[in-house]
Amino acid sequence: MGTNLASSDVQLLHSWKEISSYTGRGVRTLQRYEANLGFPIHRPLGKPRSSVMAFKHEIDSWMAKTPVGILEASANGTAPNPEAPLRNITEPLTTLSARTAEWHSQTSSMQQGFTAMQQAVNSMQERVNSMLDRLERTQTLAMHTRLLWNQVQSRRERLRKYGPPPHHEFRWHNPEPVSVGKIDRQLN
Repeated sequence: MGTNLASSDVQLLHSWKEISSYTGRGVRTLQRYEANLGFPIHRPLGKPRSSVMAFKHEIDSWMAKTPVGILEASANGTAPNPEAPLRNITEPLTTLSARTAEWHSQTSSMQQGFTAMQQAVNSMQERVNSMLDRLERTQTLAMHTRLLWNQVQSRRERLRKYGPPPHHEFRWHNPEPVSVGKIDRQLN
């Protein structure tokens, strides 16, 4: 039913002592490697203090890839490829460089968009100020027109009530005549 984990294909180490003798390091050192460097330890019960096991091929792979294994291999003169760790470093740096360039590009386009929006807001503000000036002039003209209209109505009322003035030549006191062209020029 179950698989034989101790077969020749998969070599399994069942305790800290076996793992320590296989790697040539102390138990405390391996526990530090597990905590700090991700040493490949499996805990069947899943608890932090439970029994441990490890696969030899995972340990060999981890030792070859980590700084600990690289330093040991170079000290023994059996380092596989001195450029291999650099390849592992250059890929993240290349990715970081590409993302930084993309971020700078996006930041630049955002700044250009912000500048364009600021110019549009300034233009709109100028138009609003111009419209407010026209509105103020229109209100002034409307008040002046209403005042003149009230004066005319008042005179008509007096004429109807009291009749024409006693002197035989009747003149309307007409203030300065306002032409349509003058009103248009004042609105603009």
